[in-house]
Amino acid sequence: MAWRGAYNPLSAYITDDLVTVHGSTYICSTVTCGDPQGPAGGWQLVAQSGADGTNGATGATGAAGATGTAGATGAAGAIGATGTAGATGATGATGATGATGTAGATGATGATGSAGAAGAAGATGATGAIGAIGATGAAGAAGATGATGATGAAGAIGATGATGQGLTLRGAYDPLSTYITFDLITDQGSTYICNAITCTNPQSPTSGWLLAAQHGTTGTAGATGATGAAGATG
Repeated sequence: MAWRGAYNPLSAYITDDLVTVHGSTYICSTVTCGDPQGPAGGWQLVAQSGADGTNGATGATGAAGATGTAGATGAAGAIGATGTAGATGATGATGATGATGTAGATGATGATGSAGAAGAAGATGATGAIGAIGATGAAGAAGATGATGATGAAGAIGATGATGQGLTLRGAYDPLSTYITFDLITDQGSTYICNAITCTNPQSPTSGWLLAAQHGTTGTAGATGATGAAGATG
């Protein structure tokens, strides 16, 4: 639809043009110049004008404006200044309300409000009972050597002792490596010392290894701790 404002008898209108005449609204149903309220037709009534309200009381007459100064006679002089306008009369009483028009289309839905603040966290439940201690883990790697202490006073020279035999730490057993006497390894939690050149698994019967430390047995599982109390609802 095209809004064309108040009807103008000098204008041409086409289908779906929308005009107003004497307070009523019409829509054009064909090409026409005829008055929507005349006999020629070509218009459909969309909204009838409401009944006229009663006339308000006539306002009091404003005071007469002062007379302007007369221009000089002779050749036409400049037009004298316009006199001051009289005071506006009091507003008349409001007329009765016209009939209610058709309801307008429903407005768009407003934006969703922001989320409320989160509730406070519930209290922490009680800690369950401590389970039994598990089996001892494998030995950790040797720690770094500490800093050298200050040199003490020279003592008397003692007799030379027999040369001792050291051990070489080789880490976890590797079936692709060759080991020699006094190599030290770990395998499945136990520690072994090599007493011959070998590649055999330390736990085989002809391995060439001596058991240095047997791994401990696995402890029994600890009892399940009691379920903590439920936290308060947030």
